[in-house]
Amino acid sequence: MRGDPLTEPPPPARVIGIDDFSWRRGDSDGGVVVDLEVVRSSTC
Repeated sequence: MRGDPLTEPPPPARVIGIDDFSWRRGDSDGGVVVDLEVVRSSTC
């Protein structure tokens, strides 16, 4: 993500959603963690 750096870290997430995905079968995959209260996401 681009933009101004945060001046302070965000508060910890209380309600999260986790999803995993793959671009193509047998190809590399990844995961997404989403803060459902703020709709802030992070890839892992």
